[in-house]
Amino acid sequence: MPAMTQYIDGTGPLWKGALFPFLFITIALWARYLASTR
Repeated sequence: MPAMTQYIDGTGPLWKGALFPFLFITIALWARYLASTR
């Protein structure tokens, strides 16, 4: 199980590599959408 814990606790390569830029782009596009609907 030690191989899985680095993914679960948020410090593994999954968070730093793929998930962070995905969340950043999603939040940026969502904020842009909200700004355009006002």
